[in-house]
Amino acid sequence: MSLPQAFIDEMKTLWESFTVPGSFTDFLFSFDQQQSRGLRANGLKITVSELRNLLQRDYGGQIDAGAMVPWNNDGFYIDQNAAAGRLPAYHAGLFYIQEPSAMLPAYVLNAQPGEKILDLCAAPGGKTAKIASDLQGQGLLWSNEISADRARALLRNTELMGCANSIISQETPERLADALPCFFDRVLVDAPCSGSGMFRRDNQAVSSWEKYGVEHCTVMQKDILMSADILLRPGGLLVYSTCSFSLAEDEEMIKWFIDHHPEYELLTINHEGLSSGVAVNGVEALTRTVRIWPHESTGDGHFCALLRKSDSAAIVNNTIDNRFASLKTGKSNKNKQLAEAIISWKSWSKQILSELGHQKMDKYFSEWIPRIHDQNFYLMPPETPAFAGIKLVKTGMYLGRFKTVGAKVLKNRQGNMNVSKTNKNHSGTIVFEPSQAWVLSMKAEDYAFQLSLSVDDDRLFRYLRGETINVEFEHIIRNTDSELASGASVVVCYDKFPLGYARLQQFGSLKNMYPPAWRLRS
Repeated sequence: MSLPQAFIDEMKTLWESFTVPGSFTDFLFSFDQQQSRGLRANGLKITVSELRNLLQRDYGGQIDAGAMVPWNNDGFYIDQNAAAGRLPAYHAGLFYIQEPSAMLPAYVLNAQPGEKILDLCAAPGGKTAKIASDLQGQGLLWSNEISADRARALLRNTELMGCANSIISQETPERLADALPCFFDRVLVDAPCSGSGMFRRDNQAVSSWEKYGVEHCTVMQKDILMSADILLRPGGLLVYSTCSFSLAEDEEMIKWFIDHHPEYELLTINHEGLSSGVAVNGVEALTRTVRIWPHESTGDGHFCALLRKSDSAAIVNNTIDNRFASLKTGKSNKNKQLAEAIISWKSWSKQILSELGHQKMDKYFSEWIPRIHDQNFYLMPPETPAFAGIKLVKTGMYLGRFKTVGAKVLKNRQGNMNVSKTNKNHSGTIVFEPSQAWVLSMKAEDYAFQLSLSVDDDRLFRYLRGETINVEFEHIIRNTDSELASGASVVVCYDKFPLGYARLQQFGSLKNMYPPAWRLRS
């Protein structure tokens, strides 16, 4: 491929000034090679071995799970031409499609169940999906993306993976730092960069590099790191990464940060397939950072650093509000509305949940915090901080939406939902419509009625396309003693993994409730 001369000159200087693995000729030659592709198993739903077996059983020859990505514990290589995004396994959220080198930062972060984690530059969602898997539903995952379009992609991928304990914001790092100082146990900064590591997989990367350059990106990176420091608690861990080869965005950026924040210590990252960073200005500690060189490893260019903030670091004045406690204890109109919403939810859920599902949701309701916003019903993790003034895209487990059938919904000054009585013939009824995100966050056995479809059943793809499908009553799996009747909600599964739901009609037809925006295009 044709590389910018300025980039070639910059890389040649790097080779001449430092000890870099491999030859400069091999490095340039790597840009004419095919990019690598990979999948990462979604640990919220399936193990690596289970996913490998499923792919071999249902798609053997169509998509083969190759060698494990050496710097990750749940990712593996796939063929360049595999159409993984069209598989029912993808629509069930069993894996995330990710370039192998991009799997490194979230793995290095190594989130632990129960922690409060911030993915500061999160879109499109691969890092967030890995963090969610590591948290295993415990603790809080806060993902931020300043771009509205990219935030929507982040939301879709988070919902597809079945991640319930997450907040998604669309804010500047500075505003988040003002609102949540010293709040997070670990912070991941996969920083916006010049993107030279992506040249061979992104046709726009070269033109973007020429248009914006390294200098434009380093200004943003410094601002983001300054905010990340404020957001991280003393003793916490910070991961900084880029998909750039530039010293200015990589080792020199880390040197600048440590010079301005001597309370941070660089930690060593040891994994197969990674090369040590270079000792800029003779700072040997910088060799604890790592690089992925495309001529040395099977992956695109990447840089990563792991830093620990001292336990004795100064604590920023963090007067964060008390976790929405008033919503559970107060007697305001808002609490009344929530109480009514919970009653309505539990009444509705009798028709779709099994006893196991009821037990699971009862536990959520006893421990998590309910929230109503514009008739949308959420359960927020107990660690959720007050977020007044922050622009939010997702606030925890999105259960679904209350809507009115047969009349308009009005809101009084307190925001309560009222049914318009202006039309005497149509007073209207408030009903609950479950979200796709909630359906995918549960397991098949949590539902009262399920239809399990194999990959060779044409109804599986018809369902994903939004079509009506037929079913024999005796083929519906019953996880309840309740009667199966017209109007019942039936969860449609690929194998044992929920895809969405449908409503049983007379004579065995299923009205497809798969969201139009999620449907598979023919």
